[in-house]
Amino acid sequence: MVETGRLQQDRRWARVLGALWLSVALWLVPRSVGAQLSWEDRRRATPVDAVVGLSLIGGAVAVQTWWKQPLAYRRSEIALDEAVRDQLRTDAIDAATISDVGRAVLLAYPLIDVGLVWAVRDSPDVARQMFWLNLQGFGATLLANSVVKRVVGRQRPGARDCAAAARDGECGARNRWFSFPSGHAAAAFAGAGLTCVHHLNLPLYGSRSADVGACLAATATATVTAAMRLVADRHHLADVVMGAAIGGFFGFLVPSALAYRHPRTGDRTGEATSALATPAMARFSGAF
Repeated sequence: MVETGRLQQDRRWARVLGALWLSVALWLVPRSVGAQLSWEDRRRATPVDAVVGLSLIGGAVAVQTWWKQPLAYRRSEIALDEAVRDQLRTDAIDAATISDVGRAVLLAYPLIDVGLVWAVRDSPDVARQMFWLNLQGFGATLLANSVVKRVVGRQRPGARDCAAAARDGECGARNRWFSFPSGHAAAAFAGAGLTCVHHLNLPLYGSRSADVGACLAATATATVTAAMRLVADRHHLADVVMGAAIGGFFGFLVPSALAYRHPRTGDRTGEATSALATPAMARFSGAF
């Protein structure tokens, strides 16, 4: 009864965290009203972007659906991973639920911003550009994370007490051998990266301090989400670091370098290409 009561209390606090984020978003809506936003001379989304984004999402779903078993079954133990595990793992809080809430918040928040830009700032064109960047960023993160998990096949730390012969999940769950990299950390940092890249390049909330604050809050939430995977004993430190790196790369670095800071080209010839597409696909480009 004590254990059940504690877990219920932890879940309530996790829901409070999610509600707090939503409240902040709703509080910012009336403060975001202002002049229409402009995409200016940045490269615009094309049909290629839609194809690439949807293909990445579809590829990730296909990998998770049909690639059931890893290529290897590794029980590797790294000294630093073990030291961090000994210090952080605990059953005192429901860290897994907290990390679930953090991931859900950061998957939703970039999409909330798209809706805000469309409905409140009356800037549907900018909202469309943001949407396709979000789709590509999340899709690439999910696909890369899913493939690497199955290629590496590292055992989760909490699964060491399972029967040695069991090769099917965390003590019976199929994901026992999918520890590296952390999917929660990858998704959380992809969401934080996309939030930051939009807010640091566009005045979405009407003031620099509010936009920087949104970026900092998203980054802090992603960090807590990743840390909770260690506390819950679901991942090693290396798993979380690699997941964060994948999410940060596709969520922030790729759109920052190839979309926001890449001048639009081919305005007259329609040769602008997707941030994640190859030049050979340029002939399919056009105004979107």
